[in-house]
Amino acid sequence: ALGTVAIQRLNILRIPENQLWTAKDQENLANKLPKQALTGTKFDELAEAHAENNVSLFSGNYAKGDLSPKLSTAAFSLKPGEISKLIELSSVFIILKLDQRTPERRITLKTKAWKRRRRNVSPNSAATIGKRIT
Repeated sequence: ALGTVAIQRLNILRIPENQLWTAKDQENLANKLPKQALTGTKFDELAEAHAENNVSLFSGNYAKGDLSPKLSTAAFSLKPGEISKLIELSSVFIILKLDQRTPERRITLKTKAWKRRRRNVSPNSAATIGKRIT
């Protein structure tokens, strides 16, 4: 029963190296951003401040299968307000922040039937219906 997670996701896109921006520069920035986030800098401020370095912010609600296995594992292991360690994928560095976790809601046949019938049934009849459904 994992439900969904509402996360903010900072992506630091890996771009081809050039004389002004090396792979080491990208990695240094990627390692610096989680530390800044942990000291209270908001994800949107980080994305805006580093937009010229291919840093972008995405937010959304995700179920377990909506994300890659590596991102799902990280997102679903966080507590609300917690920030992930740096996640390295082939073309991007990613940092996650969990805003909210929504538990999975299980509605059983018994629950649905009971709610439908409860409106129009007397208390004695309701007990009988409940027994028949179980």
